[in-house]
Amino acid sequence: MITKSKNLVGVTLLLSLIGCNAARHNMGKRDDLAKEAKVHRYETDWAINVEKVPNDPRINRNVFPIGTPKCNLFLCDMLYNVGITPPLTSDGKWPITANMWTGSVSGWTKASTQQKGDIVSDGNHCGIAVDSTYTMAAGTSKIYMDQDIKGGTIQRCDTD
Repeated sequence: MITKSKNLVGVTLLLSLIGCNAARHNMGKRDDLAKEAKVHRYETDWAINVEKVPNDPRINRNVFPIGTPKCNLFLCDMLYNVGITPPLTSDGKWPITANMWTGSVSGWTKASTQQKGDIVSDGNHCGIAVDSTYTMAAGTSKIYMDQDIKGGTIQRCDTD
C-alpha cells in the first residue's frame, strides 16, 4: 500500500508541476472566447461583402446586409458561441456597436490592461483580445489578428 500511495503522490505532484491539474485546465469563459475567436481566423462570414444572420436567436431575424461592417456582429456571435449572453441595443434588435463598447456595458467592467478574452474598442472598431497584445476582429474581407485597436476601451466580462 505504501508503494501505491507514494506513486499516486508522485504522479499528482508531477501533473501539477507541468500544469495539467483541473484548475489550470479550465481557464474560464474569457479563455474560451479567445480560443473561439482564433478558430475563425481568415473566415469571410463577417466580411463587408457578405450578408450575415446573427447566431444569437434573440436577433437572428435581423440580417446584416452586404456593405455593413460586422465587427460588432463578430463579437456578438463569438460571445453567443461560448455561452456569454451578448449585450444588445436598448431595443433588443441588434448587437451593441463598437461605439457602445466604449461606454458602460451591463455585465462588463472596464479594465486598464488587455488580457485574453477582453473586448477592445476604439469607438469605430472592436475586437476580442487573444492575448495582451493582439485582437481578432472582423475586417473588410475576413477575420484577422492584429494590433490595430490601440488606445481603446477594454471591457472584461464580469461572469468569468
